[in-house]
Amino acid sequence: MQTFSRMRRNSTDQNVVELFLICILLFAGLVLSSLYTWIPSFAGFLFCYSVLAFKQESARFPLFLVFVYLALYDMHKGFFLFSYALLFTIFYPLATQKLQYMTSCENCILTFYVLVGYLGHFLLNLILAYFFNTPFPYFSNHYVYAISIDALLAFAFLRVVR
Repeated sequence: MQTFSRMRRNSTDQNVVELFLICILLFAGLVLSSLYTWIPSFAGFLFCYSVLAFKQESARFPLFLVFVYLALYDMHKGFFLFSYALLFTIFYPLATQKLQYMTSCENCILTFYVLVGYLGHFLLNLILAYFFNTPFPYFSNHYVYAISIDALLAFAFLRVVR
């Protein structure tokens, strides 16, 4: 019994397992969202997470996985590759600090980030399709459903750091 009393749990191993399970669930969600239209792809939620966690040092590896997921989302749904990364590089320096200073409503900020995650991505792909003379992306009612589900998830799991 003496040997077991000196053993301690290592929380870093648990974090890796948790991150791995989240990656598996997100990949399964991406695949299932292409099969069933009522399952959202969580792209707006992950974009919102990337905006909120960009300055945190502990979130570097999860942010890398978020951008890998968003690149897979772009490829899988037929959008331009790395258009979410381009949207992030345009949106983050221009609007995040100004928006957080303008309003104190955290849920409004989270909803705006999710809206930018979907509608900004759609508009960016629309502009890129115009410049490259490719077919325009199709806007459907599914965006409203996905925005509402992702906004509810953002309310539940994310907090704005001021």
